[in-house]
Amino acid sequence: QERVKLRDKKEDISFFRTSWFHEVKMSYDIYLGELDKDGLFFRDWISLENQKRASECGQFLVSLLYKDDFSKIDHSYVKSQLESKYQAEFIKLSKFSQFLSFHRFHDVWALKGYKAYGLCLPAEEKLSLELLLPNYRSARIFP
Repeated sequence: QERVKLRDKKEDISFFRTSWFHEVKMSYDIYLGELDKDGLFFRDWISLENQKRASECGQFLVSLLYKDDFSKIDHSYVKSQLESKYQAEFIKLSKFSQFLSFHRFHDVWALKGYKAYGLCLPAEEKLSLELLLPNYRSARIFP
């Protein structure tokens, strides 16, 4: 697990990054970072409709998901695992994706092909999230 920060307008999102490899090729990659609901990223990068939905969440995370074109593990499998295990809801973040594509870190982190989703967790207490992918060991993905 790696920790990276996205900085914009004097505010950071700390992402936890977890990657799964088959030999030397990355099969799946996930970034998870918590958004401050009073912060600039939330206000500027999340649509009003999604802000309303996120305000009902105990904890709101931004997820960036990547899958290799040849990987049999897809986003719907990962989302269903997290939704059922943590009673979570995924929300497509189109505005966040658009703003991220213009950000200088988009190219530095090589984020082409990543999909952005909000992850709405019902509990306000900080959860340690784990994910089990087929043919891999269980991994802690947040925090």
